[in-house]
Amino acid sequence: MNTKNIPYKAIGLGLLVVLIIMAGSFLAFQSLFKSSPDELVVGEFVGGLTTMSIMRNQGLWEKYDVTVVVKQFTTPNALATALIKGEVDVTTGTPETYARLNEASNITFRIIGVEYTLLQQVLVRNDSGINSITDLQGKKIGVLTASGTYALFQSLMDKVHGIDDVESYFQVVNGFPGALIDSLINKEIDAAILWEPDISKAKTLDEDLKTLVTFEDLYKQATNSTESAPMVLWFASNKAISEKAELIQRFLEAQQEAVQIIKNDVEKAKTSLLNDQNLGLDQTSVGLLYEAVKDKFMEYTLTTNVKTAIRNAWNVFYNDGKSTYLTQDPSTLPDSVFWEAN
Repeated sequence: MNTKNIPYKAIGLGLLVVLIIMAGSFLAFQSLFKSSPDELVVGEFVGGLTTMSIMRNQGLWEKYDVTVVVKQFTTPNALATALIKGEVDVTTGTPETYARLNEASNITFRIIGVEYTLLQQVLVRNDSGINSITDLQGKKIGVLTASGTYALFQSLMDKVHGIDDVESYFQVVNGFPGALIDSLINKEIDAAILWEPDISKAKTLDEDLKTLVTFEDLYKQATNSTESAPMVLWFASNKAISEKAELIQRFLEAQQEAVQIIKNDVEKAKTSLLNDQNLGLDQTSVGLLYEAVKDKFMEYTLTTNVKTAIRNAWNVFYNDGKSTYLTQDPSTLPDSVFWEAN
């Protein structure tokens, strides 16, 4: 194209128009991610089990007059990072995540509630001849190694079975849950450490899979207790707490009703879980999942017993300083790590 005959003013005007359009597009893009004081931005782990499925499907956010903007993430680490950076106001996470990412002298987010207790299990095949953890010595056990679940497994093996070097005792195979399920079914590994909803999906795919041991049972043995530990907690950033306390409280009230639905209304609960495309369930797996978790969910309230349970879980993760995942003694974290609405 010959531009010699185009007036400079026309070129300048054209560039100005382009810049205005680009600036407008940028501002519009930015507005998509700007948190409104009237909205609660909630982070969600795709494929993770939470009461979000119930709250969303049953219209509980509308009922409790809280406008929720959901941001989805594909890894727990990305979710935790988003909370620290202030990209989300509220999200779920595991107890060790809090203790790992917060320091006693610099608390960046707080625990506002609890979701459910330990759901992890070690799965094997019925025809494997494996009937105990010691039967797995020298055999291949699959797990997502970059996870708190693996860190907890290491601590539990030490406390319950005296196995202080898991990677010498077992052949540890790293992988995401979906790939581990396939490997277990195809007999490429001897056991897999999974959590819900992946456990239920695995058992639906292959009825020959069985639970060797649950983390709940291992935890009770490790602590010489009859109580389980929380697996998933609710967190909120300090900024959200200071600016959106009422919205957070209404969100937690919706969570409380969601737990009651799970416990008392089978059809509503199963329908909500089945309709959540993030979970990828079918009629069979949703039935297995519901039976496995219906008594594990907890209302958010941070009672003295719940706070004690969280601290106990931290101590097991820490394992007297042997953990390479949780390296700071969690007993140094003050009571201010817990937040409750007035």
